[in-house]
Amino acid sequence: TRRRDQALLSMQNHARADDTTSVQLLSEALDMSNDLMDQEIHAMKLAAIAADRDISVLPSRLQKYTLSPEEMQSSRDQQLATAFQLVFGTEYQHTKKVMADKLSNVTTNVMSSCSMRQKESEQNVRRALIRQSLYTALIVFLVILAYVMIAMMILRPIRLYINCMKNNHALDIIGAYEFKYLAITYNNVFKMAQANQNMLRYKAETDALTGLLNREAFEQLKIRLHNIELPLTLMLIDVDVFKSIND
Repeated sequence: TRRRDQALLSMQNHARADDTTSVQLLSEALDMSNDLMDQEIHAMKLAAIAADRDISVLPSRLQKYTLSPEEMQSSRDQQLATAFQLVFGTEYQHTKKVMADKLSNVTTNVMSSCSMRQKESEQNVRRALIRQSLYTALIVFLVILAYVMIAMMILRPIRLYINCMKNNHALDIIGAYEFKYLAITYNNVFKMAQANQNMLRYKAETDALTGLLNREAFEQLKIRLHNIELPLTLMLIDVDVFKSIND
């Protein structure tokens, strides 16, 4: 009986909130089982009395079971007949059949509940896999987006800056704020260097007194025009007594 009560309690704890029918059916079947057991103990006590068995050797539950005065005073055949009727009679068999039907219904309900739980678990696992797939796709998309942003904001400006430096050009102001600031600073330095270079070239190729091109300027011009096929003429004029004018 204790094990049956524990089984009923365990089912109550694990049953679904909407599956009260199975718990009710199991409770009714347990009550019927206890009633049938009581009838069986009753029948065994009557059979033991009718057989003149030593009561002290019987199980304690049989020893404690009390028969009515009428049953104790009835004849041996009547006691045996009553015992037989208790465990083989129509009422006993009917109760046993009803109990079996209730247990069968409980089994069906439990199987159905387990099947529903299994389907719910499968759906939850499927949803979890879908969410995981979406998260994975999102992570891949973010990685690709990060690579594109790095390529656009960092790698592309670096390649352009390298080409500009190789070709001795000013930098294009593109990319992230740091690259734009770098390009502006470089362009300022580049313009100052060009200005200094032009000034040095002017001083190297121009006569300081007259402002005319000197011999070095003509030598550089000759080098630049060396590969040009057009006819060119270089006139050299000797000015007499130029030193008196120069002085």
